[in-house]
Amino acid sequence: MNELNRHIRTARKEQNLTAVQLADAIGVTKNYISDLETGKKANPTIQVVAQMAKVLNKPVNYFFGENVEDLFLSTLPDDVWDYIQKSIINPHQATLGTKASATDALVAYFRAQINQVERKENGS
Repeated sequence: MNELNRHIRTARKEQNLTAVQLADAIGVTKNYISDLETGKKANPTIQVVAQMAKVLNKPVNYFFGENVEDLFLSTLPDDVWDYIQKSIINPHQATLGTKASATDALVAYFRAQINQVERKENGS
């Protein structure tokens, strides 16, 4: 079973849906869902994936195992990523704990910047 197949089955079970219920909700056959979950079919249309995402309360990228944060960070130029890592992520992860994600560190950094600006504006 590949990642897509595993994610479909896991999300369906999390919602306590049968393959028949999921199929009915998205307008495909039970056999189609079964084929996706067993790997007999591996390339559902984006429309099918979008419908599954909606019914199963998951983002579309969930079914492909893509972490949106990693995708975004991978698009940054090396010099920008190095700066962010040294100046923002590493210092804030030390404060937030080692399990903090890059996003957690970036949010903490920007909140600190916002607070600093607001204090200056309020004369504090």
